[in-house]
Amino acid sequence: MKDRTWSSENGHVHTVLGEPEQDQIRQLFMNNHLSDVVLHFPAPDNSRSSHHELYDGASTSTSLPAHRLLLSLRSGAFRTAFRESSTSYTSTVLGDKRLRLPLKMVIQDTPYVIFKELLRYIYTGTLQPPPVTPTANHEGVDTSKSLCTFWLELVKAATRYDVPALLVLCIEEIETLLVHCQNQIMDIIYFVDSASKTSQSTPTTDAVGLAKHRLMALCMSTIMAMPDAQMQALMQANQCSTDRLLQIYRDRTNVPLVLAVQHQNFRVVDALLDGPSREEALRLPDDQGVLPFVAALNSANDAIIRRVLVPASLSWVTLTSSVSVWFLLACASGNVLHCQILADMHHADVNEISVVESSDEFGKGQTPLHIASRFGHVSIVQYLLSLHAVPNFQDEEGNTPLHYASNELIAEVFLAHNGKCNPNIPNNRGQVPLHLAAMRGDIGVVSLLVHHGADITAVDEEGQTAFHVAAANGYASVVLVLLKMSEDRAMESKDIAAADDTSEPQRELDTDQPAFSIDADDYKSNTALHLAAMAPQGRVDKILQVLLENGADPNRPNWFGTVLLVQFRNDIYI
Repeated sequence: MKDRTWSSENGHVHTVLGEPEQDQIRQLFMNNHLSDVVLHFPAPDNSRSSHHELYDGASTSTSLPAHRLLLSLRSGAFRTAFRESSTSYTSTVLGDKRLRLPLKMVIQDTPYVIFKELLRYIYTGTLQPPPVTPTANHEGVDTSKSLCTFWLELVKAATRYDVPALLVLCIEEIETLLVHCQNQIMDIIYFVDSASKTSQSTPTTDAVGLAKHRLMALCMSTIMAMPDAQMQALMQANQCSTDRLLQIYRDRTNVPLVLAVQHQNFRVVDALLDGPSREEALRLPDDQGVLPFVAALNSANDAIIRRVLVPASLSWVTLTSSVSVWFLLACASGNVLHCQILADMHHADVNEISVVESSDEFGKGQTPLHIASRFGHVSIVQYLLSLHAVPNFQDEEGNTPLHYASNELIAEVFLAHNGKCNPNIPNNRGQVPLHLAAMRGDIGVVSLLVHHGADITAVDEEGQTAFHVAAANGYASVVLVLLKMSEDRAMESKDIAAADDTSEPQRELDTDQPAFSIDADDYKSNTALHLAAMAPQGRVDKILQVLLENGADPNRPNWFGTVLLVQFRNDIYI
């Protein structure tokens, strides 16, 4: 590269001093004459520096003489430092006021070579970049890279010490070198972003703001023109903010999620999926028709695949990546499209039993249908059933997908599935789906189950019916529904008994269930009223009132001989 001269004649330094005065100031550079400041540079730690060439082989501490007046006039940072530092004033130790000179300032944020050029510019308005020795094979590239590093470090120093004219000059030099040092673009972008946050300049008015705006535009346009592989390597930079990376991807393509997934840029993928537009972004293919999830599968990056599959709030399955695990995650996330991709393109088995450890929420020998039911995804349940998923399969705890039905819509899909879903299958604790719905206080699911033939009198391992469970948990509305439906079934039984004799055998078969009783007890002789007395405090009064008003016997003892005694607020004693 041809040598250039940087001086105040280029218009970067403006002064009203004449040439003789300027010459005298230039002569003060690196001169102890009239010096009242010593700038001290500790020995550099080259092992921690990413730019060894900037230390010029220095291995010991170094000092530079300087002059407070000149530093204050041409550097805003020094001006502020001298004004606020106690060493700028006087010492009263001896009872008089005397300046403690020379002042010593330790410079730790800027390499000696860079600061020396900063100081040279302050004093002389000129610069002498260190010579760069090119390699034999890549002379132009290596030279430009080293020079770009020098100018980038110098522009940081000019920003740090508030020397606007030097800052503008450095930006101009970086612009001329950028085409040869594109691997440093992210460093440059990070500098501009950081400088803009702390600067008082306006991007479109003053020289500094215009220069930074122009440099950022050049960096962005260079990235937009890069080959994809080069951009991918560049985007792994850690120093740039996530917002800046997002802007780059959005400027590069109208489908940033697919590109970020292909680049395996987890930070950008996470940011794009962390928001209300997550589902919309997952449905949007790129110009080649590639969906984000397909791109994730093609990447074979398990972390990316799982992040695309599930929201950040959903626990990940800590297993080696496999189609079966991904299919469980897809069912948990509620994205039908992802389930279709895994089933159609990767042959995921809709009835595959989870091999995740039993302690995990995706374990216990569950099938995809169990997972979709528990997470409340109606569309996933419908899709799995359409592929002949088994609705009555029991997991390790004996629960069917209907046991896990987390809302009324899910239960309705199962119960309307061509009569194939049995609502009376007990789990390992003897609980049928009606028990679990009553335990949750889910009146909608309770009503649906009973309407589709759920046995109200089915008992669990403690001898309790769903009625007992609802009372124990204080769900008065569920208790009332069960009471009403038991009455309806009793009336239906009477109608059947009065029917024509020719239909009697079949009618008896249809109604072969024990009679419902509000005072039925469990294996410890507890009635619903006994259990209701132990309901949560906020619901206990209401549930006791409902049971007593519907004929529950308060004088019936359990096997401990305990009789319920309740005092109501209206002074009625039982």
